[in-house]
Amino acid sequence: MGVGAGGREHGQDEETMDQRHGGGAALEGQLLGVKPDAAHRTLILADGFYEWPEPEDKKAKAKLKPPPMRFTVDGGRVFCFAGLWVTARHVEDGPVESCTIITCDSTRNRVVGPVKDRMPVILADPDRIMAWLDPSISPAEALSLCEPLAADRMSSEIRPLGQTNADSAQVALPVT
Repeated sequence: MGVGAGGREHGQDEETMDQRHGGGAALEGQLLGVKPDAAHRTLILADGFYEWPEPEDKKAKAKLKPPPMRFTVDGGRVFCFAGLWVTARHVEDGPVESCTIITCDSTRNRVVGPVKDRMPVILADPDRIMAWLDPSISPAEALSLCEPLAADRMSSEIRPLGQTNADSAQVALPVT
């Protein structure tokens, strides 16, 4: 779910980072050969994110896609996604800086969970933001911050995209 080389999207979930390379307390997880150490941890600012619900009828997926859900935090305040960045030096046109947003299991979050089983790791409090960037904490300690944000701090709305009037009050419908 992060922006990568050539405009491609990349996502890295904290469980996969842990499991792919042996896991356990030692945490050997990597993204593109980069460990989640302080030198590669980053913040990605946002005021919301989108998820597209799966249609109830899987066969209808190609015909009719449900509108996206826009999720916000603390009434629309700016927050940070936990991310990792890397410079890919062996790219044809020269080095490319790339990043990824770390995701976590959303099933414990009653706002995002019904729509998707994954959600971005949201760092909405100054102490968690500072901890994520703190060079004195280990990758394992940093990844312990990668948990779903409390649902009572989140809200969602149906938000059509690709329409010139998509910011009008008529198309932003709160989900009840």
